[in-house]
Amino acid sequence: WDALRKAHPNFVIPEDRDSWLRMVAEETNKDGLDGCLPDRAAAIARLLKEHQIDHVHSLGVGSAGLEYQLKKCLPQLHLTVSEYAPENVKVLQELFDEIRRFDLFGDEWGEFSNQPNQVILLNRLDPLFSNQQWTDAFDKMGRAGVIHVLYIPAWILTVRAFLQAQRRHLNFRLSNTPSVFTGWARTRRVQERFWSTHYDHTEHALAGLSGFLLTKRA
Repeated sequence: WDALRKAHPNFVIPEDRDSWLRMVAEETNKDGLDGCLPDRAAAIARLLKEHQIDHVHSLGVGSAGLEYQLKKCLPQLHLTVSEYAPENVKVLQELFDEIRRFDLFGDEWGEFSNQPNQVILLNRLDPLFSNQQWTDAFDKMGRAGVIHVLYIPAWILTVRAFLQAQRRHLNFRLSNTPSVFTGWARTRRVQERFWSTHYDHTEHALAGLSGFLLTKRA
């Protein structure tokens, strides 16, 4: 990711705050930024208010576009963000107020233990890790006492989505267009298994994506 952030125009993050603010405010299709972000943030804000959540910690924020829009919706929200790639953390530290390096699979979840007014936000991270890795991550959260998680998958695999992906792959092959593996897509049922040991969930429409609000069982 550090290499992509420096080399690929789709992932480069501006290193000055004014340029970053212009980037995340624009309706651009870059690194998860799109015209749906303001509406998605507004839907998340309504969900947080409904559940009386006023603290959010967002993991793997990338360019932090959703977090920027969420803060615009809820200026009083206590929002912290984290990334794992060291260079990306350094860049974002110049742009965002509270950012740190955090390992999803580490053992630091205890600091988020037993906080009913806080949610851990996992936005579009699902393709990056295997089924076992996700199961392990939710197991760590559950055992540590994390009460709320908002999990927003980038993809929910359906028959239609599978056929569309196969068609794109065939077109790439026929046109000799190089392609690379960019992550996993899973059905709703498979994803629900990741957290089923520790959490109940409700599903919510979030401006073109589905979000799963997880609540730890008593």
